[in-house]
Amino acid sequence: MIRSDRLGMREILIDGGIVVNDLTRAPVASLVQRRTQTRVSTSWPRNVLAKLGVRHGGTEPEPKDRVETRGGWKPLAKGGDSSSFSGMVAAVPLHFFPPPAPPVAVEVEDRDQRFFLNDIAWEDYVALNDVLGDRSGARVCYCEGTVELMSPSYAHEDVKTRIARLVELYAVVRDIPLHGLGSMTYRSKVKSRGAEPDECYFIGKVTKGPPHLAIEVAASRSAIDKLSLYAGLGVRELWLWENEGLSVHALGKVGYRQVKRSKLLPRLDIEELVSFVRIPDQAAAARAYLKRLGETGR
Repeated sequence: MIRSDRLGMREILIDGGIVVNDLTRAPVASLVQRRTQTRVSTSWPRNVLAKLGVRHGGTEPEPKDRVETRGGWKPLAKGGDSSSFSGMVAAVPLHFFPPPAPPVAVEVEDRDQRFFLNDIAWEDYVALNDVLGDRSGARVCYCEGTVELMSPSYAHEDVKTRIARLVELYAVVRDIPLHGLGSMTYRSKVKSRGAEPDECYFIGKVTKGPPHLAIEVAASRSAIDKLSLYAGLGVRELWLWENEGLSVHALGKVGYRQVKRSKLLPRLDIEELVSFVRIPDQAAAARAYLKRLGETGR
């Protein structure tokens, strides 16, 4: 069990190779295969598996010629099987495992689920990130030894999509060369950082380096300082959505400083954009913002 009470989050468990929330039992990220009748992939680093509480190599199928007791595995009588072993109960005490409790219906709160590990080497972060890929549904970030996996909630994905649609609509109407790359992974071994933003964009020419603009939705508290994370990666602007508002942070010589207007999109009215992001219906928000852009001509 890994607790994160320090950050005010729910406890997180490792259960059968799946990271789960201890209240909802909902999967967060498929980190390893289930350990009942299969082996854990040997491509995982041993120290990562150890931190996850998973024995390297998994478990073997239950043998048919032995039975598990309090003292370990005991051989069956000649010609016997597990069903006939009950006659030896008095001689060898068995350790019975009760069946799992039936699922309990609980009300699932719509918030992000986060899981983090400390003191992780760069090579282990890269291996973990590569194994998970895009299939896990979790976003992975790394900053100076701390790995955080985040499974976004419905509300998180909804608001980040509204922001992206409106920013992209603004770029189309104003004929701005905006190139979006979604949650693409960016890493810097020298800076000991790696990130997968909610949305990211190049404005103008697309290069091999970090994106010009990254957008992050802070729907729940993170174990990693996102300002430090993206400043280290060299992202020119970071937009943070938090408490129903959008703050713009421009990169300078000593990190980010908050500004009222974007330097990358100087004609964009941030407060006006926020007012349309707050419209719950995505299509209605896009239609209303398009109409407003036509009226202002900005």
